[in-house]
Amino acid sequence: MDVFNHHKSSKIIAYFVTTVLIFYIIANFLPFKLYNYFFILLLLISLPFLTFPLNNPIKNENKFLLSLPIFFMIVLLSSYLNKVPIAEIDTYTRFVLCIPIYFLLRNISVSIKLFCYGLIISSILAGSLSLYDYYILNLARAGHISSIVITYGNMCMTLFILMLVCLRFHEYLKINKNIMYVALIMSLLGWLLTFTRGSLIGLLVCTPFLFSTTFSKNIKAKLIVFVVISIMILSTPMKNRISTIINDLSQINYNQIEKSTVNVSLKERLIYIDVALRAIKEKPLIGIGLDGFADYIEKEYDNIDFTIADHAHNDFFDIFSKTGIFGLISLIYLFFISIYYFVFYFKYSSNKLKIYASMGIVTCLSQIGFMLTQSQLSHHQATLFFVTLLLLTASQVSYLVRFKSDDDKGY
Repeated sequence: MDVFNHHKSSKIIAYFVTTVLIFYIIANFLPFKLYNYFFILLLLISLPFLTFPLNNPIKNENKFLLSLPIFFMIVLLSSYLNKVPIAEIDTYTRFVLCIPIYFLLRNISVSIKLFCYGLIISSILAGSLSLYDYYILNLARAGHISSIVITYGNMCMTLFILMLVCLRFHEYLKINKNIMYVALIMSLLGWLLTFTRGSLIGLLVCTPFLFSTTFSKNIKAKLIVFVVISIMILSTPMKNRISTIINDLSQINYNQIEKSTVNVSLKERLIYIDVALRAIKEKPLIGIGLDGFADYIEKEYDNIDFTIADHAHNDFFDIFSKTGIFGLISLIYLFFISIYYFVFYFKYSSNKLKIYASMGIVTCLSQIGFMLTQSQLSHHQATLFFVTLLLLTASQVSYLVRFKSDDDKGY
């Protein structure tokens, strides 16, 4: 309902929704799982908008929006055919549960300046929490407020990547550059002290876009970012964790992986991929079911010296083995159409549109990287964080294109 945007109270509603959204992002880096409460509030606000028609959809918007329920429905169908308990599809419901939020956000203008400040606050909190965990609580890995340390590490890296986008457009945003540098350092520190190596893959997947001349022609800034990341990695225990993996990859016995005396993290991931491939070969069409992975590992391997997980630590192998080929295709399509959607509108001249499109691109690319070494979609917080960012950026692209607005005065 486009008239909503011209209502007298539209700005008040927009700032209220933006505030709730920002508090949801920030709450992911606070204890007591407060992010759930802010998400529920955001969802409740958005429910009335589910009845709104998708007026004046922009090019590819329908395809993007349909990719979410398509992915969920294929997971649901596979679960039905495999007689999987309904509780197993919990995290996948986020792909349809969040759709009302998209309808809400595509009808309001989310202040990009306020959102960037939310990212800055989140980054400072993330770094501070990791410092507290590692140096005060003496934890081996920071990120205790999240049920999964890897999830926390990936979220910190996501903040770092999004802050790079904010820094690229700092002149338009009119945010003090020094504050952005502090946020960049703190988000990177937040990730480093979780010692989550897989997050680096997400950053590397984003690098071709972030370092492209299309995104930025500032070579000096790119070199500074590269040097800062390198120094921080080389001066922390992360250096040893990376070198250990590289060394073990050349020494592992691939014929008897379970007996190899190498890094347990590497060993279990290789075993999980092997098990996933066997499951795919056995049931390529409908998969073995969302609840069948752990049992399948026990059937294939007798002498496991680590706690068995119920997922493959790689979302693409995990989805393929559990839901079959159509599950994999629908997941790949979701990412493909999302990235295509954002790249298409990144070419527009609007600064605000470029920021949101850039954030959408790196959100998708980083998530693909994270998914190569971690089953993101098996964890509530990780899935919710990704889907919320995806729908926020996509909805704002739609809003800005439909109203041909750069919001230069309001950011």
